[in-house]
Amino acid sequence: QKHPLLIINVHLTFPHHEFDRRLRIRQMDRFLQLIDEYRTSRHLDETNSSIILCGDLNSPDENDPVYHQLMRTYQSSYKFIHGKEPRVTHLTHRNEQVCTDFIFYL
Repeated sequence: QKHPLLIINVHLTFPHHEFDRRLRIRQMDRFLQLIDEYRTSRHLDETNSSIILCGDLNSPDENDPVYHQLMRTYQSSYKFIHGKEPRVTHLTHRNEQVCTDFIFYL
């Protein structure tokens, strides 16, 4: 029996200001809504499909609201294997070392 795998890559807005921080939450809400709509339209659920959601979340750390949005439903693959998120995955345009790139699965 076929078991569909959805691979989704996202890139959220960089949080320059408070407006951007709120926008990132709305962006992720919309991505998650689109994923749910697609799965519903194809009659896919956790028992007959898998999802890999990855990308640059422009999330400065695990305390970020977008990270928590995802962790409600998805599992971080790096955290599952290593027990914590990586310290650095990206060098920003401000020359800051941050963890912004993630791979989640469901």
